[in-house]
Amino acid sequence: MQKVIFVMGATASGKTHFINHYFAGKDVAVLNIFDYQQKAYEEAGFGKMIPMGVQIRCLMKANDMLLNDIIEKLKQGRDVVVEQTFFKAKRRIVYVDAIREAVDAEIDIYVMCPGNEQWQENIRKRELEDDRGSFEMNAAEIEFPNPIEGFDSIYEMSDDGVKLRFDPPLDEHFLIDARKQIAEEKERIQKDGTIVRFAGRRSILQPKKRTIVAGIILPKWVVLECLDLGRVEIVF
Repeated sequence: MQKVIFVMGATASGKTHFINHYFAGKDVAVLNIFDYQQKAYEEAGFGKMIPMGVQIRCLMKANDMLLNDIIEKLKQGRDVVVEQTFFKAKRRIVYVDAIREAVDAEIDIYVMCPGNEQWQENIRKRELEDDRGSFEMNAAEIEFPNPIEGFDSIYEMSDDGVKLRFDPPLDEHFLIDARKQIAEEKERIQKDGTIVRFAGRRSILQPKKRTIVAGIILPKWVVLECLDLGRVEIVF
């Protein structure tokens, strides 16, 4: 049976370092969501300054392309390692559901959980101190994977090493609610609305508003400066 291994975590949590060392010399295909995002932006004809509506469509396209490649490689008999942020459970459920439907494969996930001292050191090494506040805010939003999402094994990678987690499954209604949220979100986006959270409230911000990207691009949401509303988070 083929295997797909997801490696998730906050920015500078050590995802790439872990993959390069833990899977070095192993016959696996390594895929990174960042590469797919960059490809989607290039195909859309944008560089760093991307209109909000285009941003969301590019992120959705990148996720679709990555998911399709994962499934294709599994069908070819390859094991796959995927670097993703996967902050939200509903994003992970979409991937797991699609993979389960398409192929018979083992699905594992490793969650990068460095101690604060190590994480801050990683940020310094990558010269990302100016965005430290955004990273900390994003990390606080991470929903730790749960067995109800469909993973065969869930691992926590901390300063002490790798630990297999044995958390009890959440209630089945968790899956029902997550899938419902995804369906509703797709419907709203198709109506040219962008899901945002502003001042603690969820609302719809139409892409007609003059907004530009001014923050770090993340697979699950993007921190933006909105010219007429101030700071806005796209929840993706």
